[in-house]
Amino acid sequence: MFFKSFLTESSRKKLLIAFTLSSILPLLIMIAIIFHFVLPQLNSVQIKALNDVFSIGVLAMICLLVAGLFFLFSVIRALEDLTSEIATKTRQMVTKESLHIKNEMVSLHNIFDRLYKDLEDKVKKLDKSSRDLIQLNIKLSKDAITDELTSLYNRRFFYVRLAEDIARLEEYNPELTVMMLDIDNFKYFNEKYGHQTGDKILKDISQVFRDVARKSDSCFRYGGDEFAVILPSCDAKCAEVLAGKLIKTVSDTSFENDNGNVFEQVTVSCGIAEYRVGKSAEDFVEEVDQWLHTAKAAGKNRVELAVQSA
Repeated sequence: MFFKSFLTESSRKKLLIAFTLSSILPLLIMIAIIFHFVLPQLNSVQIKALNDVFSIGVLAMICLLVAGLFFLFSVIRALEDLTSEIATKTRQMVTKESLHIKNEMVSLHNIFDRLYKDLEDKVKKLDKSSRDLIQLNIKLSKDAITDELTSLYNRRFFYVRLAEDIARLEEYNPELTVMMLDIDNFKYFNEKYGHQTGDKILKDISQVFRDVARKSDSCFRYGGDEFAVILPSCDAKCAEVLAGKLIKTVSDTSFENDNGNVFEQVTVSCGIAEYRVGKSAEDFVEEVDQWLHTAKAAGKNRVELAVQSA
């Protein structure tokens, strides 16, 4: 407790006064000894010779003492001003107990400790906000390329992916095939069972596409009840096998409405074309769409393809 109180502002000032008096006292004692014991033993010539030296020495000691005291008072004053300024600017961040401590060192320690904790909390919150922002950007990016109903890629991203695959094909020369599929008589299902049942058919068929397609394939909801699949490193014959599997899986699937009732068979038609280097993406998609219309006109629930794009 003694050393703790010794560090307080009032104790330091008392100590400074005591130090000043204790510094002056030896000087006064020395002067008294000189006057009472030394000077009487000297003659007038010696006293005169010693007078200048003695005066300069005493003056130098007094100046050093005053300079030391001035320096100590300046340091204490600066420390007090610093503590006061920091406390004023951080009054909302520190506790009242920290502001009323008379020991500037302890006050500064408490203030900076509190500031460090506040900074640490803010860094943690900023880090969490950054992670949340990254996750939000990822979600927004995914939403921008994903169909909300089926969770397949959307039409916008279809053309982005197709352009990437065409550029890759023209550089490395693998095969690239696209198939487009359309639900047969989808308008009939919407009108008879309602749009909620129609939406359920779209979602169920989308899941069939995901299950049957290869890992390298990309499935898209092109629009309405029309779907597209991009098949890299796959020629038209390879795509025909996969399309046949898709068509059979859909026709064999028992589709249910929201009440769990199974209704009549759902089928899809498919058109396929293999990409030929030099053809634009728009012309290529139009060609695939033409083969889809051919399949619909030929009786539906079937696949039509161009073995060689022309």
